[in-house]
Order: sequence, then structure tokens, then C-alpha cells
Amino acid sequence: MSNVQIYICIDSNWMPVLEMPITELGRLTTRPLKWLRFVTSVIYGQKGFLYLDSNGVGVSDYDSTTLQASYFFWAEGPSRFIDLKARGRSAIPYFLPLAEPTDFRDAVLARDKDCVFSDWPGSTCAAVHIIPRSKGDEYFQLVLDQSLEDDVGLNRLNRDIAEMSISENGMHENIDDQILPVDGVDCIQNGVLLNASLHKTIGFSYVALIKTPNFALSPDDIPRLPDSNRSSSTDARLTVQMLKPGMRFEAIYTRHNEDARMPKNLDDWPSAAIVNASYCSAVLHNWGSPAFLEGLRNSESEHNWRLVSNGPSTPPCDDCVGMV
Repeated sequence: MSNVQIYICIDSNWMPVLEMPITELGRLTTRPLKWLRFVTSVIYGQKGFLYLDSNGVGVSDYDSTTLQASYFFWAEGPSRFIDLKARGRSAIPYFLPLAEPTDFRDAVLARDKDCVFSDWPGSTCAAVHIIPRSKGDEYFQLVLDQSLEDDVGLNRLNRDIAEMSISENGMHENIDDQILPVDGVDCIQNGVLLNASLHKTIGFSYVALIKTPNFALSPDDIPRLPDSNRSSSTDARLTVQMLKPGMRFEAIYTRHNEDARMPKNLDDWPSAAIVNASYCSAVLHNWGSPAFLEGLRNSESEHNWRLVSNGPSTPPCDDCVGMV
């Protein structure tokens, strides 16, 4: 067995959604069943569980690393399928003239200073929108409102925190704190400072960022680099992962499963709700079933993400209702 397939029930039919090579799962997580549940839940738009067959025999040990060829996902509640375009590059150019900074760039640069993964000088880095700026404020608010995370009070930044982040670093003191982006797609929680090469590869879904802990994964469920001083903490992690096999890590000046340098104050740091919507979209882009991807692209849920649902899925068995 070389691959694992995940099925979701759509219109009373079980359709393959993901087909993951086992070797890739081993690169991305230490707990493959927990990771598969996490990714499929975000793709579906509801917290759900994995089943060993379509008759409702559930996975009993999510810490197990023993896998079978196929699993069946079911969640109670209507599907709110993820947008395939939830990942990608910011609409802001890679290099902005420093004489004409944007409020978003200034806020992110003041917080992060340099590339949070490679320490590449901030003056040459891109202030990246994790949820692409082209998606707009309404879409961004939906990501927050319909997040699967339990602590998603993220729709508005505290102005005092944003002001402190700017002045604390002694940068861009001429910025009027009244015009700093405090909500919507241009808020600082939707931004991170990355070197230009890393920014570009994220745009093509070759690379993605994952935030732990989240509703399904703990920080230890993502592999740690033994020689990295950034991986010593058991607290929140923002980790870069190379999704494209065979990528040369030196091309983006960082390593697979490297953790970001975290700021002292995490109140305006990117949240799991924002980061992981983009991450799971990139996973689907790389390993999604062609039939599912085609149907998603052609459906209304692709154009009106989470505004239109396909109704509740059929449970694997009657006994499964109410389990989620």
C-alpha cells in the first residue's frame, strides 16, 4: 500500500477527496490519522471523524501510525467546502518602494522585523497576506466566523496592541495609529513577513504554513527539527512545510518543518483559523481527487465559499448521528 484515500459522502455517494502518499504523510506529521482528520474537517467545513468503512466503524486510536488504504469521513452538519483559492500570493508586489509603504506592510514589518523563517533582512521581504488580499473583507470574515477553532475572537484587533507593536520596535513612528488596519483582510493577523522566494512558492502551493495547536493537532503532532532552537517550545508553533516533493530547501532559505521566530506578544500573531484555512487549501490543491476538485471548481460553493452549502451528508450509519 503506497497511498491513503479519504472519502466524503456527497449526495448519498462516497467520493474520494484526498489521496495521500504514505511517504508524504510521514514528512508532514507524526500522527497521520489526526492530521487526516484535521485536513478533511477543514476541507468539509465541519469537525468530523474518520471511519474504517462506510458501515460506521470508527477509528478508535488517532495516535496510531498504522494505516489502511481508505478511510471514510463524516461530520454532523452541512458541508461548507473550502475555497481552492484560499491560498496564494498577496496582491501586494514582492518589493514595495520603502518611500511609499502601505499600512499593512508597516505593521507587519514592525512586528516581524525580518523574514520569520530565514531571518532575511526585512527591507527586502514581502508582507504576505495569508488569506489572499484579492479574496476581500467579506470572505476573510467568513473564515473567522465559520472557523472550526474554539477561540476565534479574531475579527477585530486591539488598537492598543497594534500601536504598541509599532512603537515598541522603534519603527515607522510617523504612522497614524488611527489608520492602522484593525480588521478585514488587511489586518496584521493576516500577515507575515517572508523572503521573496518563500512568498512565491507559497503562491504556487509548493509550500504552506501550519499553525498548532489547533482543534485537532497538538504542537508535537508536527515533526520538529532536532537542531532548531525554535522547536524547543511546546507552545504555539507556526511551521513551514514543503508540500512539493523534491523541492530544494536552499532555494527558499529555510527548511522543511522549520518553525517561525515568534514575537514576544502573540496577540496580533496569525491565528490558527487564518493560517490553517490556507494550509488545507494548499493540501487539497496538491493531493485532492481530480473528480472532487473538478466538482468543487464547478459548484456554487467554489464561488460563494461557505455561503452556499450542499446540505448534510449521509452518516455512515444511524448510530453515528450526534457523535460529532
